[in-house]
Order: sequence, then structure tokens, then C-alpha cells
Amino acid sequence: LHRVDRRQRQMCIRDRAYRLLAQMLVDEVAISNNPTAMAMRIGQRWGRHRRGDLIAVLDDMGFSPAAEEGGIVLRHCPFLDLARDHPQVVCSLHCGVVEGVTGQAATIDANPGVRCVIHT
Repeated sequence: LHRVDRRQRQMCIRDRAYRLLAQMLVDEVAISNNPTAMAMRIGQRWGRHRRGDLIAVLDDMGFSPAAEEGGIVLRHCPFLDLARDHPQVVCSLHCGVVEGVTGQAATIDANPGVRCVIHT
């Protein structure tokens, strides 16, 4: 029982640390000269290393994507708290990931917490 509690505590600490790191990075990008462009470049670079099945990449990232007529609906945002505070950074980064994975221009109709749709 003690081992489980200790492991859960370590996972909780790790999750908080990752969340804090993400917050620091998003905050820094948000105050750059062009946060949208910077976030797109970061996402594109990351996505280029994950070429292949876009739905699988988005699913691995935690978005629970669904291909629908007119685009890919992201049914879950694993970064919702950050996306609500800084959609120009977080949503642009994710759009850049799509461009990097597919090698095609993409847009995102972002409404964090309600509905986000990616168009390629």
C-alpha cells in the first residue's frame, strides 16, 4: 500500500512539473514579437518528425480526434487550461503540428473547451 501511495505521489509531482514547464514555455512564446508564427514553427518542426497518420498522431497527443466531413474534430484538448489562456499560442502550435505531419497547409477553427476543427 505504501508503494502505491508513493508512486501516485511521484506521478502527481511529475504531472505538476510538466504542467508548470508547459505554462512557462507558453507564457514566454506569448510575449514574443509574433507568438502565432513562433508557435506554428515549433509545431511544424515537431510534426515533421512524426510524419504519417495524422489521426494517430493527434490521438497519441490526447486529442481524441474524429474525421468528419469538413475536417478533423478534436473532441478533447489535453491542454485546455493553457489553450483558454493563450489560444494564439497553443492552438497555433497544434495547427503547426498538423502542417508538419501532413506537409500541407492547415487551419484550425479553435474554440477551446467547446469545439475545435482542423482543416487541411
